[in-house]
Amino acid sequence: MCEWRKIKNATSVLTNNASIWWDNLCEFDKPRSWNDMKTLMRETFVHVSSCEDKEDSLEEDNHVVPLVLPNLAGHSSI
Repeated sequence: MCEWRKIKNATSVLTNNASIWWDNLCEFDKPRSWNDMKTLMRETFVHVSSCEDKEDSLEEDNHVVPLVLPNLAGHSSI
């Protein structure tokens, strides 16, 4: 499956805060590859300090913290 389709499929099932977060990203901030998408989602939704080994535990431990949306008034995509 191509990179674009992977991202499209993943974003089509986002709900609640994740969906709002995605919709409010400007086009320049949206990932262009599947690896970038996974990294961006981890940075946004996984609380790294709760993982014992940051590199290995991110795949195993899904400690999700509530998303705090930044002030989005300045984004042109809104």
